[in-house]
Parts: sequence; structure tokens; C-alpha cells
Amino acid sequence: MRLLMSLADYGRYRVLTVAGEIDLLTTGRFRETLFRAVEGKSTPVLVDMSNVAFCDSSCLNAVTAVHNRVAARGQQLALFAPSRHVQKVFRITRLDQVIRIYPSLDAAIAGTCPASG
Repeated sequence: MRLLMSLADYGRYRVLTVAGEIDLLTTGRFRETLFRAVEGKSTPVLVDMSNVAFCDSSCLNAVTAVHNRVAARGQQLALFAPSRHVQKVFRITRLDQVIRIYPSLDAAIAGTCPASG
């Protein structure tokens, strides 16, 4: 299965929409696109995982590497609307306790929105 990705700005957020399978064959492109999505941005980057049918450890490594980079500079990376398979992989590896995962785009925006003050 192919991996399709699109990157768009959504208000003050950058949204990466991903569809297909993220595995050893496609994770290089996924990682590169994800790094490109966060470079030069200080606003949250949200990754739509609703159409990801499969992900393996290479996907987890890519997400973790990007998460570590953005967290080091105070930026936020979050996933939203993951398929059941993706939810299960992140839950089993306990990465769901490190990387924020939201049920929808609206929930991700609310969860990453800086406190007013």
C-alpha cells in the first residue's frame, strides 16, 4: 500500500495528514515529511492518523525522534484520530503516555492551545 501525505496550515497549526501504511519501506518519507512539518515552526504540529492502516516500530521511531526534537525547543507535536491499530501500537509500547494523542482535530487544538493570560 502507498503512503500519501499532505501538509497544510490550519489557523495557527500545521497539520500533516497521513494515509496508508507506515512501515520500513515508507517510514523514511514519513520521517522526512514530519521533520519538514516542524522545521521553522513554533506553533503546534498535529498529525492526522485517521487513515493510517498500519504502523510498525519504524513509525514509532520516527514519531519519537521528531517529538524529542520539538520538545527540546518547547514546541508541541500531537497525533489525532488514530485508527484502532495505531492506538493499540502506541498503547502497548506506552508511547501514548509520552506523545499526546487526541480523538479529533478539535480535541488536539483544544489540548495544545496555550493557556490564555
